[in-house]
Amino acid sequence: TGSVPAFLEAVNHMLEQDKFEEALALANIALEYDQASADALLTKAQVLMARREFPQASEVLTEYLQARPGEGRVRELLPILAKTRANDPGGISALI
Repeated sequence: TGSVPAFLEAVNHMLEQDKFEEALALANIALEYDQASADALLTKAQVLMARREFPQASEVLTEYLQARPGEGRVRELLPILAKTRANDPGGISALI
């Protein structure tokens, strides 16, 4: 719906300020408005990656790929996420 882009803009603003908890809450609200929003799913995955919650980000990206199966870059990211731990600087640098 029309509210989702506004929430996603707010999420990005929170991410810029390193307010990850607030960003995740807003991403979840956006998904409550439109559970099938690929943009909201991708944004939530970005928040989860910023929070170093890689298994959860992987789950959300898998759901995103159901909506947008042609997103090759996202598909390439999944194996990296699967191998990355929160405290692994080498794995994290591959995500940036």
